[in-house]
Amino acid sequence: MQQVKAARQIANRSLRKALIQMTDQAEIPPIPTSWLRLGLTITPLVATGAAMVLAMLVLPLLHRPLYMREMLAAGLVSVVVGLLAVLPMVVLIGRSAILLLRCAVLANMTRLVGVAAGAIIVIVMAPAHLHKTVMLLWLAAFYFVLLIAESVASSWVIKHSKV
Repeated sequence: MQQVKAARQIANRSLRKALIQMTDQAEIPPIPTSWLRLGLTITPLVATGAAMVLAMLVLPLLHRPLYMREMLAAGLVSVVVGLLAVLPMVVLIGRSAILLLRCAVLANMTRLVGVAAGAIIVIVMAPAHLHKTVMLLWLAAFYFVLLIAESVASSWVIKHSKV
């Protein structure tokens, strides 16, 4: 039992050193876990909201239809999936860096499966007034926005957490 604990401590220290060497910085001051949890939790909301605002600004300038209902429905699915994806990492902040890395991988898989499940639900159960193809395009767009935003947020949490 003590050997396993010692191995985890060595792995955490080596991971911390690797992160510091990658960023070419001195020791990174830890950020309080409450701020890390808040930042990780609002990431899906901010990323999806920013993508929606950008779409509302750009698409009318390009004389393209906005399909607001489909965008809002896809945004709702993406926010729910994004919150479910970051939930394990939010709960386990402050634990070992290896565990946080595993949570980041789990978040990517959860996001992929969640958006795929949302797409299937849209295809099968969408109301008649929603355009299914447009809804799927919005889901794909929000998936990639969340993929980038939550990957950056997960890296930020792992870099600044107390491990």
